[in-house]
Amino acid sequence: MSGPVYYVEIRYDIGGSNNIPHTFFVITKPDGSSREYGFAPLEGGALAGDGAVYETGVGTAEGEHEYQAASSKYSINQAQYESLMGFVDSTRVGSTYWAGGDHFSASMYNCTTWQSTAFNAAGIDLPTEADHAWNPYQQYTYDRIEDFHDAASDWINDKVNEVGDWSEKTAEQVSDWVKDQADRAQRTGEEWYDTAKKNLADAKKAAEDWYEDAQKWISDKAAEIGDMVDDLFDRARKWIPRRDPLTLDLDGDGIETVAASGKVLFDHDGDGIKTGTGWIASDDGLVVLDRNGNGTIDGGSELFGVDTILSNGATASSGFSALADLDTDKNGIFDVGDAEFSNVRVWRDLNQDGSSQASELATLLDAGVASIKLNPSTTDDLDLGNGNIVDNRGSYIRTDGTAGLAGDLQLAINNYFRDFSGSLDKVEVSSEANLLPGVKGSGAVRDLKEAATLSTQLLASIQALVPGTSRDAMKSSLDTITGALGSDLHNAEQ
Repeated sequence: MSGPVYYVEIRYDIGGSNNIPHTFFVITKPDGSSREYGFAPLEGGALAGDGAVYETGVGTAEGEHEYQAASSKYSINQAQYESLMGFVDSTRVGSTYWAGGDHFSASMYNCTTWQSTAFNAAGIDLPTEADHAWNPYQQYTYDRIEDFHDAASDWINDKVNEVGDWSEKTAEQVSDWVKDQADRAQRTGEEWYDTAKKNLADAKKAAEDWYEDAQKWISDKAAEIGDMVDDLFDRARKWIPRRDPLTLDLDGDGIETVAASGKVLFDHDGDGIKTGTGWIASDDGLVVLDRNGNGTIDGGSELFGVDTILSNGATASSGFSALADLDTDKNGIFDVGDAEFSNVRVWRDLNQDGSSQASELATLLDAGVASIKLNPSTTDDLDLGNGNIVDNRGSYIRTDGTAGLAGDLQLAINNYFRDFSGSLDKVEVSSEANLLPGVKGSGAVRDLKEAATLSTQLLASIQALVPGTSRDAMKSSLDTITGALGSDLHNAEQ
């Protein structure tokens, strides 16, 4: 693709704070800046009447729209971008919001069909295309069915050669699966439509009509299952959990990281349990904010990344968007003009222990940072080695006027290494369990004394191993002990 490259991504809000589903898309320009576009009723909360195009994202007054799922990013050229924006501009006025029913015309859209029509106008080829009866739940469900094939591939491959002459039993199996998916989609649709008290019958009929074609769709797609499974497997193989704290290259030699080898443990998700994590080297710094005022950085919510809770109650989508929430003057730069600038710190973990000390925390100005630009200049992944990646990259300005690198990291996570000592569900070891050997657990399995405190079955099985126990009885007890240790021992006793 010659010329400037743009990217588009579809996002789905299907379980947000206002219980109103919404489909919208994001355009990322060659300079890394992005905007969100969506179609919704002009009057908030209405399900019919005049429609309006809403423009949101980093740097806007509304900020980023919340979402729970997203498509892949699609690259488009300059001509497609101009056609896409031409459609957006042409529908800003004179368009009507369609909420169901038979009275449908070309100038009527809901959020899903508006997005689909916009992509068609720009010649953007997608794996699915909405008709006028679609809503965000159905579009999201369709995408999830695509994902379903990675789990169902073995079953379907066994039947590829039998598609033309399926047995009655096979047909019943497919029918049961389709009905189950239809029931789930219908229940999800009902939860939304109950709040609106309108068009429930239309929504149910649309879902039921669509799922009647699901069996034929499966058979048509069966021949393509090999390529689909290969693609999905490759994507799954490359995926790593997103723990993306905003990081600054302080010494000018690039952001450096260390592997998730168990040396550094940190509580990214705020459950009180520290897990093995990739980490930044001691000569670079994490951007942090002591939100609970206890003098230490003790959880992912105090970094700037996907575990940051925004002012609207949603979670951030990246480190840059998390910091943008503090851009009170809305100029796209975090600097002394923003209220929290003096409270934000740079953390250099000098001893690489994953725990902040007072001597490791510096104000932005003391660390030589005058401002941080909030729009990344590139979203291309860069492999840092050690299993760590940086995706969004931008810049910050030093107090001497020179520029430095800022980046959203994707730190590798290794759940084999963990520390339960700060768990929100603390376990006080019982006197009986304290007499047991001090066997250490790993991963989600607690140390033996804690596990036996939580499980009376486990404690009794170990206590039964008295001297003189036969080999067969010992083996049987060990099977029980292993099973109990492998169970969920975080909660109530077994």
